[in-house]
Amino acid sequence: MIGRLDRRLARLDHRIWAAHGRVETAYALNLDEAHKQEAFRALDALLAERDALRREWSAPVRRERPRPPVRALFGPGEDEVPVYDPGALVL
Repeated sequence: MIGRLDRRLARLDHRIWAAHGRVETAYALNLDEAHKQEAFRALDALLAERDALRREWSAPVRRERPRPPVRALFGPGEDEVPVYDPGALVL
C-alpha cells in the first residue's frame, strides 16, 4: 500500500517538475499572459492534487470496533429483558 503511494507521489512530483519547467519557459521566452496563466494553473492543479493525496494518506485511520453486546440489567432468568437505548433518559 505504501509502495503504491510512493510511486503515485513520484509520478506526481515528476509532473510537477515538468509543469514548473513550463512556467519558467513561459517567462524566459516572454510569452503572453495567457500562456503564463495557463502554465500557472496547470502547476497549481498538480500541487493541489499532491497536497490532497498527502492529506488523504496522512489522515489517521479510524476503525470502528464492533460494540460488545450490552448485558441486561436483570438476571438471565427474566422473561423481559430491557433493551439498552443510549438516547433514553430514565429517572
